[in-house]
Amino acid sequence: MFKENRMKPTGDLETIIGTGVNLEGNFVAEGNIVIRGHVKGSVETKSDLKIEAGSTVEADVKAKNVFLAGEIKGNIKVEERVSLASSARLLGNIDCKFLSVEDGAVFNGECRMGEKKIAEE
Repeated sequence: MFKENRMKPTGDLETIIGTGVNLEGNFVAEGNIVIRGHVKGSVETKSDLKIEAGSTVEADVKAKNVFLAGEIKGNIKVEERVSLASSARLLGNIDCKFLSVEDGAVFNGECRMGEKKIAEE
């Protein structure tokens, strides 16, 4: 079974975009981000990004790791792992080292996996 606690605190600051919050624009952070609302634009962090069930992101995403239980319409570029929970919906491409997909997740796009670092592109 998929475990949401895969994102272990790294000691970085955490930003929470709460339920009912609509954020539009380019969102850049250093620490972990948890999205419970709606984001449109772009999202970037050097740490982990968690998009909870019921939340929507219409943005390209760049992070160290992404845990998706909600919905993303956009491309994902991560340094390490993308984890799609059973409630996840992804309409976009993935560029990552590792990908895990739980039964029931929806993924429509292309995926590139491997050791190539995002920073090299």
